[in-house]
Amino acid sequence: ARQVPTQTVRRWCTGIGALLCSICTVMFSFARSPTQAFLGYLFYEVSALLHGAGQFPNMMELGGQDTAILTSVSNSLAQLPAVVVPTLGLWLRKRTGSWVPQYLGAAFFQAVTGLLWLGYCSCTPAREQLHQSARGTKDESDKT
Repeated sequence: ARQVPTQTVRRWCTGIGALLCSICTVMFSFARSPTQAFLGYLFYEVSALLHGAGQFPNMMELGGQDTAILTSVSNSLAQLPAVVVPTLGLWLRKRTGSWVPQYLGAAFFQAVTGLLWLGYCSCTPAREQLHQSARGTKDESDKT
């Protein structure tokens, strides 16, 4: 039996988790009752656990000595919505009279980033990637 590398499993957990979060956001935005909203949010949080279970261990393992920098840059990028969403959300609410466009926009971007993670996330440690780049070679293990 073929053994799948741990990093590949984590990449898929992160990507699938992001896509499931996106679906749950859409469920939440179209909820017609408190129970539906609760279930959408509950499944979102469960999906976020799957997302985090792949992303953060991979950062620690692949980052090696550079994990702190990798995590800091990633966290900084992840905080950008906190700056944009309040203004954009209120603008969308005033323009459309609904919160749904904001949720759908968030779901769209989460789905896109999940697909990008699945397609382009490297399973090669960061330092190894730098050495390969300096030598002009590429590790074929990223193809899994």
